[in-house]
Amino acid sequence: MNTSELYTFAIWLRGHARNTVRLYQNLSNVLQHNASESTIYPVEEHVNALVDFLENMDYRILSNEQIHLLNVFGIDGLIGNTGCDYIVGLVTISNFDARTAHEELEAAIAKLSGALSRAQSLIKAFDDIALPLDPPKLPDETILLRVEFKNNASIGTIADWKAWSANWYDIFRGASMARGAAPEETKVVGATRGSIIMEFALTYAATRLAVGIVKSVMSVAFDWNKLLQTREQLRKDKLLNDKIELEINQQIESIKESGVSTTLESIEAKLPTALDGEQRAALVNSIQKLVDFYQLGGEVDFVEPELIDLTDEAAKKATAAVNEIRGLIREYRDIREEVRKLVHLKTTDS
Repeated sequence: MNTSELYTFAIWLRGHARNTVRLYQNLSNVLQHNASESTIYPVEEHVNALVDFLENMDYRILSNEQIHLLNVFGIDGLIGNTGCDYIVGLVTISNFDARTAHEELEAAIAKLSGALSRAQSLIKAFDDIALPLDPPKLPDETILLRVEFKNNASIGTIADWKAWSANWYDIFRGASMARGAAPEETKVVGATRGSIIMEFALTYAATRLAVGIVKSVMSVAFDWNKLLQTREQLRKDKLLNDKIELEINQQIESIKESGVSTTLESIEAKLPTALDGEQRAALVNSIQKLVDFYQLGGEVDFVEPELIDLTDEAAKKATAAVNEIRGLIREYRDIREEVRKLVHLKTTDS
């Protein structure tokens, strides 16, 4: 994550956390009253106000790295769609107890207040030292693509690195060949530690195609995650046997296979010319390896280019291209949020 992303994350969090804390506190105050007084105040108004606010948080402007910071700050499950699920679950459980709910909310408010304080400290630190906040310099008309190797798609040994390098060469090669370009147009521009993240510069033309592929693969991931959630719920309820598990696993493989075909058809329909046999085989291989990467727990993210607003004719074309790319990335992040919510539910239910 670069300094510009860290600063914009802190600004985003400060802007949302203030109202979030206020609305949580309003609900908590009512629950505190109901826990200690004979006159019971209705909670629906406060629940609805909080849920409406949380639902309308726009995560689409956040990169995967910025979203990871919500986990680091300990508040990912308290805001956005996951926060909605938390609040609704808290006040609708069959054995609802106002005192217990109030205590839970106070603990949540403490976390949110702590995150707000950290965000404010970050903003002050940046402002006090006037640290340059320009995004990293990339080649002209390119955007930053991050590939995160984690979970079962992690890199732990030199053999892992060699295997994933070969796979990602094939992924880039197939996507490039579909446009009549070479994989060498994609440049390696950085790497970070932790779970290993490789950073690449994609041309605008490559980005248009790549976003289409990743959006389709993410939709496939959503479908198989629903099946994984069903499987784990059956396991939790002690209703899963070998036969049912085998059937679910076969359905997941079927979803993957049909997802590759659906993605291929979708991408081919958008290309200006038909693919020859070699191009088509390379694209199929690219899509298949990206599906495998996602199933193993890896992630891909596109970092939005900065908005530009210039007036001469050449600049107007560049502005239009940047705005188009930003729109495509927002569409991808809509799907990302659906998958993220489903994975969160699967995690909290297990």
